Amino acid sequence: MTTGVIDDKSFFFEPSLQGAIFPGVPESRRINIIRNYIEMYDDELLRISTLPYDVMGLINFIYSKKYKMRDLVKLLNNPNKKFNGVDGNFYFKNNMIERDLNILKINNGNSFVIN
Repeated sequence: MTTGVIDDKSFFFEPSLQGAIFPGVPESRRINIIRNYIEMYDDELLRISTLPYDVMGLINFIYSKKYKMRDLVKLLNNPNKKFNGVDGNFYFKNNMIERDLNILKINNGNSFVIN
């Protein structure tokens, strides 16, 4: 299972998953956007919705810096340049998005960072 699948509170109560560990990002990183979304739309935020939020933040960063194309290519090809997103830091490596993930442990309806 991927982190997006197991990072669902319904799994945190599953008896067979108690004590299970998985790579992910604690909900505390995105709790503000979840609360704001629920308040505004009276609906739950889809777990995947943090991705376009981070993309828009990156686009805003690029726009505010007024990067030219060569600067943008250099920026996105630098794996040492990390961006702070809703779900933690992310960066580009070999044209792929990588994330700094924590190791989480499931226990009694919650997940906790253990690393």
